[in-house]
Amino acid sequence: MAPSPKRNVNISLSCENAEFVKQIGLNLSKSVDAMIAEMRRNQAREAWLLENQQAINRRCGLLESEGGAAAERLYGVLRAEGN
Repeated sequence: MAPSPKRNVNISLSCENAEFVKQIGLNLSKSVDAMIAEMRRNQAREAWLLENQQAINRRCGLLESEGGAAAERLYGVLRAEGN
């Protein structure tokens, strides 16, 4: 995936944090960009789970009603009978 174009933005930090960033040589732009990307992934994951919760619950109920054996075969924990 090609990197997104960059855009300049201004942020304000406390004096203590600005001094700390300077002392440790942290690339603040990369760090903030990575943190926001992680937040976006988490938000997308949460939205997907909310959107698909009913289907997930139905699937879990089906697997539980089979006594777990179907889930174990599905995930390769146990071999299906006869194999």
